[in-house]
Formats: sequence, C-alpha cells, structure tokens
Amino acid sequence: IYYGSYGELKTWPADREKVKDIARRYSELSETKRSKKQYDLRKVLESIKKDDDSKKENNNKKKRAKLVSHYKYPDWDRRFDNYSAEQLEELIISLERSQTMMQRRLGAVVEAQTQRNMHYTNMARHEQMIQ
Repeated sequence: IYYGSYGELKTWPADREKVKDIARRYSELSETKRSKKQYDLRKVLESIKKDDDSKKENNNKKKRAKLVSHYKYPDWDRRFDNYSAEQLEELIISLERSQTMMQRRLGAVVEAQTQRNMHYTNMARHEQMIQ
C-alpha cells in the first residue's frame, strides 16, 4: 500500500481484496513477528565468514576425494608404456568388444526383469478379477 506522486492510493497487487487479505493476516501476527528483523553488521559478517569457511572445508574434502579416487582408479597403467601403437589398437578393440557384450547382457537382464514384472502384475490383476 503506497501513495502515488499525486497522492492517489495505490496497492500491489492491484486487486484490493488480495491486499485486504494480506493486511488482515499481517494484523493477526504477534508483535514480535510483525516487527522488522534487525541485523547486526558484526553478526552478518560472522555468518558470511562461517559460510566461507564451510565452503573451503567442503572444497578440501572434494580435493582429497579426487586424489584418493585418482590413486584407486588411475588414468593410465604403466604396463601400457611399452605397447606399440598396433598393440594399443588391439587392446582398444578387445575392450570395445567386451563392453558391447556386457551391454547386451545387461540389456537381456533388464528385459527379463521387465517381462517378469509384467507377468506378476498380470497374474495379480487376474486374481483380483477372480475374487
């Protein structure tokens, strides 16, 4: 609720009924909830510092986890250092074949589970219809 430049009463939202409802709810609040929140600059700065410290700690944890995962799952195996380009190509082809085979197996397992679930669902529906 405010006054325009020529003293006319204006509201937001424009619908007066909504404004009256908001004003009614505000007047029903207790004095402590009605008062504006007060901020102490020192407390605000302390909370910002705490947030920054917690973010730094989280970043440090992520960096440590990344280092651990790097040691656990290295990007390169030194045994491949002495492989020729042809040997590396054969290794890649073999790995790709294995990956394709595993994807097919996984797809078959998922399909079997889906069909099993459909079968059980159909059986349950049939039993409900009988009862």
